[in-house]
Amino acid sequence: MTCTLFSSSCKTDFSSFYSLLLPAAMLMPVPDIGTTVAGTGRGWLLPALPVSCLALIAALAAAIVRQPRLAGRKGNSIPELSKIELIELMHLLKKMLCTCFLFMAAIPMAAQEGDAQDAENTSSWYVGLQGGVPFGTSTFSSFGADKTRAGFDAGLYGGYRFNPVLFLEAQAAWGRLTMNRRDCCPDYWMGTDGCRYEAAVAGMDGWYMSALRSRTFVQRYAAQLNVNLLGFFRATRDSRWSLDLSPHIAAIGTKSDFRLTDGKTDVLQGDARWHFGAGGNVQASYTFPVGLQLGIYTGMTYLTGKPMDGTPEHLHKANYIWETGLRLGWSFGAKGKGDGR
Repeated sequence: MTCTLFSSSCKTDFSSFYSLLLPAAMLMPVPDIGTTVAGTGRGWLLPALPVSCLALIAALAAAIVRQPRLAGRKGNSIPELSKIELIELMHLLKKMLCTCFLFMAAIPMAAQEGDAQDAENTSSWYVGLQGGVPFGTSTFSSFGADKTRAGFDAGLYGGYRFNPVLFLEAQAAWGRLTMNRRDCCPDYWMGTDGCRYEAAVAGMDGWYMSALRSRTFVQRYAAQLNVNLLGFFRATRDSRWSLDLSPHIAAIGTKSDFRLTDGKTDVLQGDARWHFGAGGNVQASYTFPVGLQLGIYTGMTYLTGKPMDGTPEHLHKANYIWETGLRLGWSFGAKGKGDGR
């Protein structure tokens, strides 16, 4: 039998391997990790490892999205993931993000062990395009009771590089989320007035929430501060690699309509809602000599106010978007190797 992440016969082996790996990493002090790698003369591995982690997270997210479609094809032997398996995968994604942070924390020690060099403190402007796959969680969720629904998002950004550490940028992006009732929620009834009821109301048209899916158009206008961890240290300040922690704030507009889960016609229109959003990304990128930059990011944005999915307010207080995507940018007026964003 072929061993995969999803096969029950191999879960024990995988869990045992991870249970040994994680304590070993925790017992070794973070400075020792950076110093050990630098001592081998392969300090370049540390920037590459977080990038690999982010790439694996993106690949796993894509696999989660594609798996239900592949399982539904005729003649395909791939089984559909259960809710428990999806939860296990989400925990795995969290562990992978923690691993990314572990490697990032080790980078300063590798930088201190490297050869000291002066970096040009040049400033530059940069612009670019970005696109990603978002998942929303509110009263409804992209990880619905029936299946997982991925959204899409695309936009542009532009910013200014003050020094090797700090970059400030503005973003504008537009996309769509598709969400359905959560598995944990009772099957309430929603009337044409947009209100939630315990049961069907006589004389009013409506639908049980399990029969509806919310299609939410999202527009986001954000300001983001990128803090390049490699820029703090002389040995990596002028590197072509960039590893950023990027807090952001945003004005986010949402507008939802509701369709039957098996239909393509709107049955109910929601109202437009505006939210204040705050969150952050972890992103990694590489700048080519011509100033072109390719990057990958993952992060979360939490929204204030009413549910973004257009449903009535309910017991669930969650209101956030998790997105993973790619960035393609170009820097102009830059002189140093790491100037491109």
